[in-house]
Amino acid sequence: MKIVTSNSIWIMQFIVAIIMILGVGIIILFRDVGGLLIGGPWFILGLIGFLWGISILNNTKNSIAQYFSACPLCRSPNTLVKLGWSGIGDDTHEIICQQCGAKWKITTSGWTGKIKIVKLVKPSDDGTGLEYLSKETDPEFWITIPRKRKQ
Repeated sequence: MKIVTSNSIWIMQFIVAIIMILGVGIIILFRDVGGLLIGGPWFILGLIGFLWGISILNNTKNSIAQYFSACPLCRSPNTLVKLGWSGIGDDTHEIICQQCGAKWKITTSGWTGKIKIVKLVKPSDDGTGLEYLSKETDPEFWITIPRKRKQ
């Protein structure tokens, strides 16, 4: 499984880092209690945002890897995950099987990174999964697909 992050994730982390730097700059500039009172909260806010962003990103990667380490339709480990970030609310990601061509849209919680909804938006090139096309499911559903195919 290969994971690619969108530019929006890195832009957000950059903005949060600027907030941290701003806080440190104010503290250094004033070098007194006033600077600490003004710059301190900016630094702490930036640090919390930075750590929270990293935590959500890791949770999202782990959630997706738990259910999509291999394609549920062809079992190939050759999948590409494109992580997205909305900034507010739920985030949308894309998984593409590079073996069979199937594609999913995954919605995760913007607060926790946990998967909420999985939707197959393109079945495999040979038509496998056509019966699941556009069906919104929970991630557990896709773990059962390979088991159903073996029966």
